[in-house]
Amino acid sequence: MKKVLSVLALVMSLPVAAEQPNMKTTSEAYKDWVVACVEQEGVKRCEMKQTLIKQNQQTIAVFSAVKRSQKDTLMQIALPHMLDLTIPVKMTVDGKLVKNLPFKFCNQVACFVLMENDKQVIDAFKVGTAGEVEVQVMNGQQMKLDFSLSGFSAAMNNLPVGDK
Repeated sequence: MKKVLSVLALVMSLPVAAEQPNMKTTSEAYKDWVVACVEQEGVKRCEMKQTLIKQNQQTIAVFSAVKRSQKDTLMQIALPHMLDLTIPVKMTVDGKLVKNLPFKFCNQVACFVLMENDKQVIDAFKVGTAGEVEVQVMNGQQMKLDFSLSGFSAAMNNLPVGDK
C-alpha cells in the first residue's frame, strides 16, 4: 500500500511540478492521451493521462496510468468530491459494460478508483474508441463522463517503466 500511495503522490504531483534547475520535464501527446515524465537526480518518473475538463475550464476527472514494471500497471481515475462512495463507478467502453469499480479512497483533491494490473480494463481500452464512467452524486442524480480512447494504445506502448 505504501508503494501505491507513493505512486499516487507522483501522479498527483506531475501536472503541477514546477521546473527546477535540476529537474527536467517532458511530455508527448498520443491523440487524446499524454505521456508526461519528470526526471530529477537521475530518477525518471512517468505517467500517461487524459484530463476531462468542463466548459468552464474546470477539471472534472483525470484518467492516468503508471507502469511499475513491464507486467505491473496501476491505473486510476480521479473524480470530484460529493459522490456516493457506496455506489461503484460503472465503466463502459463503446457502450458495453466493462466493470463496476469501487472507490478506494478520497483526499483533499479528489476521490480515487484504482485498477492494479487490470487486464480486462486495459484490453477494453486498447480496442475501444470511447469510454464512459457513470457515478452517483450525493443528491441521487447520475453523472456520466465520456472519455476518449483515441491514442490509448500508443500512449501505453510508449509509457516508460517506473524509476529509471
